[in-house]
Amino acid sequence: MPYLDPWYERFCRGQSLAAMGKYEEAIEDYDWLIGNLEMRIRPLPGHSLPPRRLPLGERLCRGEACMALQRWEAAAGDFTNVIESFKRSSSAVCANQLLVSAYKERAQVYQAQGKHDLAAQDRANAKKYGPPELAN
Repeated sequence: MPYLDPWYERFCRGQSLAAMGKYEEAIEDYDWLIGNLEMRIRPLPGHSLPPRRLPLGERLCRGEACMALQRWEAAAGDFTNVIESFKRSSSAVCANQLLVSAYKERAQVYQAQGKHDLAAQDRANAKKYGPPELAN
């Protein structure tokens, strides 16, 4: 039997639960993943190590599950975290599907909250940072 990474297994289960409409259970899996992945990337005291991997995909998925439950603030927080992670990176912000998705999803949250100006800004940023096929 092939070895499967427990983080990948948990991510897949979260996606499956969300696809079945079991958003609360999916959020639990994403919470576990985000907490554990963030623990793995913290450097030891006195050491300066770059993060191995930020849980951006997991935050995006958790935000989508929160959005399905109309937990607008939690969803916007996750999408904003993804966007801010790209802005903080040392390299220039470039076309990336996660970044474009975060802008598009946050625009939907803002639209649902009646924040139409912010929604329009995020839709414009989705077009700005992604190729045309990702921004639509």
